[in-house]
Amino acid sequence: MRRVLVVFTVALATIMAGAWPAAGASTNAESVLQPSPSDRANRVDFNGDGFDDLAIGVPGEGFGGLGLEQAGAVNVLYGAAGGLVGTDQLLTQANPEASDFFGAAFAKGDFNGDGFTDLAVSAPQEGSTTIGPAGAVNVFYGSAAGLPATSQVLTQANPEDGDFFGRALDAGLFNDDAFMDLAVGAPGEALGMTEWAGAVNVFYGSAAGLPASSQVLHQANPESFDQFGAALAAGFFNAGEGDLAVGAPGEWLGTTREAGAVNVFYGTPSGLPGVSQILIQGNPETADRFGSALAAGFFDNDLWYDLAVGAPTEDVGANANAGAVNVFFGSASTGLAGSARQSFVQGPGTGGTAEPGDRFGTTLAAGFFDAGGPWDLAVGAPAEDVGARVDAGAVNVLYGSATGLGGRNQLLVQGSPGLLGTAESGDRFGSALARGIFFNDFNNDGLADLAVGAVDEDVGAISNAGAVNVLYGSVSGLPGTGGQLFTQDSPGVADTAEPGDLLGWALD
Repeated sequence: MRRVLVVFTVALATIMAGAWPAAGASTNAESVLQPSPSDRANRVDFNGDGFDDLAIGVPGEGFGGLGLEQAGAVNVLYGAAGGLVGTDQLLTQANPEASDFFGAAFAKGDFNGDGFTDLAVSAPQEGSTTIGPAGAVNVFYGSAAGLPATSQVLTQANPEDGDFFGRALDAGLFNDDAFMDLAVGAPGEALGMTEWAGAVNVFYGSAAGLPASSQVLHQANPESFDQFGAALAAGFFNAGEGDLAVGAPGEWLGTTREAGAVNVFYGTPSGLPGVSQILIQGNPETADRFGSALAAGFFDNDLWYDLAVGAPTEDVGANANAGAVNVFFGSASTGLAGSARQSFVQGPGTGGTAEPGDRFGTTLAAGFFDAGGPWDLAVGAPAEDVGARVDAGAVNVLYGSATGLGGRNQLLVQGSPGLLGTAESGDRFGSALARGIFFNDFNNDGLADLAVGAVDEDVGAISNAGAVNVLYGSVSGLPGTGGQLFTQDSPGVADTAEPGDLLGWALD
């Protein structure tokens, strides 16, 4: 029996039951070999205690008088029965440097198969005295004690100025073994004279962890400024091994500039192939930037993952850059359908109103936010105005059903019932959402929880320090009881809120 089919079978049973089995529950002989929907502790849990954990990127973090502005850091919060708690853990690079932007992107996965989730953290502007922002990825391997202070460092075989290796990350199961693999986007990669064509490096997991060498994926017809690799999402879109969707938001379609496209690579027993399926919008337009954000999940009642694709600068009527989301549905034999089955903009059935500059679809995250059946989708609109408060930000939630995502007209902003904080101009609430191939359940109640970044939140008089809201799932959906708001001034969150820290830039 193929491992992926085991995952699908358990996933459907989970959808129908409306809750996850207890952590560590074994439903098949292979559940100890790879993450599955029935084995919570092997998925996104750094210390194996049965509660999922959260990494928070602080890429603007500097280090005192060392002149290391925007060196970057990561705050780690650990799950517990009452929700997330801090242990004052702060991860940094071994040799932090100014402008590395460490903490800009994350991926969680068990790369060495030891039952503890590992954390990959990017520093996309990492360089050297001779090379500008080539980029690097640090991998922290989980253990019973949580994440260590030291890490493995991954780079490209031929790092170059402006590659931005690590701009996007995701973990998946791309071949037929028991170890999760890591995909790393380098959207600034040049191919000969083709600038910003982009590339994706895939590092395949093993008992020894991730190797230093990688497979490199390109588009079939790379062009300048495609930015292939700007967004990544792993999923199981057909009956084979795990698959990888790659956004190329700068892709031109004929003379339609920056319309955007998504490439889907379908996994095989030996890994990802070099050829891909191409997805585009039904009516591509200039500067839609379709493919800027991706999320995979079970949005209807079949066995295959579906793919949500953000086009945050899509015009909705006369409303420039209002934003849109398209959903492509998976199938056993052919994978994702070539055209979107569903499209969403803000308005009736979604929540809010499509307005100029909202950028609905900038961020996406899938999860089991209620007990009503299939997975649900959170959509960030970080430039949403809340009354007179410009760019305060918002999150729309679309709930899954037997036929796909359906609106409940739900729009969440800071200060809404169940949400802490106050919507203020420039907060950009929704600028990041915790995401990944498996959902986050921080209190282990069987329902997914949602962490939302407000990257430009002021903390008192401290500008752009950043904040993170945590919304707990409930039988009826988001927000459940016990919501939390974290800044670097919160108890248990290491360091201190400072101007420009940008806490919440990335979440996973």
